[in-house]
Amino acid sequence: MSMGSPYAGYTTNLLAAVDGSTHEFTHDAFQNIVRAFQPEIHLALVLYIALFGMGVLTGKIPLTIPKAVRHVVFMSVVVALATHWDTFALYFNDVVTEGPSKLIAAMTGGTFEPKAMLSDVFDKGIMAAYEINKNSGIRTMGFFVIGYSVFYATMIGVGFAVFLFAVSKIALAVLLGAAPLFLLLLLFPSTQDYFNRYLMQIMTYALVPVFTSSILALFLKITQDAVNQLNAALRAHTGRGGPECLYVIFCFGVLFMLLLQVKGMAAGVAGGIRLEVRDLGNLGSRLMNWNAVKDAKTAGKVAAYAWRKGKLGFAAVRRRLKLRHQNEQYPNG
Repeated sequence: MSMGSPYAGYTTNLLAAVDGSTHEFTHDAFQNIVRAFQPEIHLALVLYIALFGMGVLTGKIPLTIPKAVRHVVFMSVVVALATHWDTFALYFNDVVTEGPSKLIAAMTGGTFEPKAMLSDVFDKGIMAAYEINKNSGIRTMGFFVIGYSVFYATMIGVGFAVFLFAVSKIALAVLLGAAPLFLLLLLFPSTQDYFNRYLMQIMTYALVPVFTSSILALFLKITQDAVNQLNAALRAHTGRGGPECLYVIFCFGVLFMLLLQVKGMAAGVAGGIRLEVRDLGNLGSRLMNWNAVKDAKTAGKVAAYAWRKGKLGFAAVRRRLKLRHQNEQYPNG
């Protein structure tokens, strides 16, 4: 991977800082919750044992050795994961946080690393903008405009990719830090659905870096030849290279549009909830439109009712007028 510009390490340093902060936050939040909710954890265990005993006494749960062993093992595993950070980190936290990186390395044959890929994309865009601006002048002002277009397209595309990486890591840190409370929900059948949704949300955010890195890896392969052709055309100093410049801008635009689909892809695979401010706005507009449709239907019904009543009333008035006219013409009839 080429790291030719002095700006290439900015994204790497930022994501490294996010990694360190989120790992520390998850550990501290987990330990603090275990300490703060120790009585509630013990109460949940007592309640689980009491419910199991009541089920055995009432005959709802058959008392067999396999059944008893399964309940004891299940309760022990849940308690170990919910109260011991080392056990939780080994069998749950590390799988979710380190697993995506291993998956990305396996998919790309170990040649791509998320931070390095993001840094390389940023490097290519900034250096391409720099080469274009070097060729701008009085007669080639178009290169000046295109150069800054490439610069801003790079900032937007890479910035959104950094946002996806950061939001996935921060969301995972918060969700994993609250794991002791959600793990206890596994003990009771009536609350297991809450844990399932919690787990799906974790998997959604764990898959976001995988899809983002895959898109970046494909983007690097697609644009490598375009950037090389652009550099060759600009270094020839012939005043040409406009098509190559526009193609680079188009590639960064496609990158941004693809990255917009990442959250939906991850939520579709893992079954989590994709809820954003934009989605809330769409939901609100849909509700408003639906209310408007219902109001329109109600108004239409009222108008139709009034029209029918009006027609009936008008017909009654006509009949009365006709009878009065006949009475006036034939008073003795």
